[in-house]
Amino acid sequence: MSPRLYRAAEEFSEKLKVIECVSEVGVAGSFASEEEYPLDIDIFIFLRNLNQFPLIARCARQISSIYHNWEVFVFSEDLNYLGRVCHRRNCPSSTMDCYHPYCGRIPHLYITPDFIFKPEIFLRSPFKIFWSRHRDFLWHKWRDKLNISETHGYPKYESIKKICVECGKEFIYSIAEQKIFKKRGYLPPKRCPECQEKKKLFF
Repeated sequence: MSPRLYRAAEEFSEKLKVIECVSEVGVAGSFASEEEYPLDIDIFIFLRNLNQFPLIARCARQISSIYHNWEVFVFSEDLNYLGRVCHRRNCPSSTMDCYHPYCGRIPHLYITPDFIFKPEIFLRSPFKIFWSRHRDFLWHKWRDKLNISETHGYPKYESIKKICVECGKEFIYSIAEQKIFKKRGYLPPKRCPECQEKKKLFF
């Protein structure tokens, strides 16, 4: 796990300890696994209420000073998904997302119109709980409620040596590139970085 990314998540977690409505904080997904190069930070928080949510959102936005690709998933103590922390400083802002009828009803609580939260998938992710005000972790309680006992793994990546179809030189298709290409649905590169740049100049 990247020390820089872990520091960003840990600093956010520490800031939430003094906010009374926060009852549990942890991380999930590839970031909580043994992945050497996670692409993002997925943090989950459980709240007693939303009274101090703007303060929580401000703490979350401070993660961006270390790493920009983060998401904070927000849940209630009675195990319901509420939304995500908005990355924007102003609520509402002038973006199209802000016109969704439920987004911003609670300031800085982002409701994504095309996102359907599926707890049976999310709760099977690798996870790490930073701290909780409960003796029995709420994350564990939710997994037990859904009869989830297994945690799915993530594929192991290794750097791949490839031969450029243009110049014939060997180049490395890195782990980070493989993840980005897969996420965006791209095919693996056929050309080395130098030949890719040359090709761009003619298009």
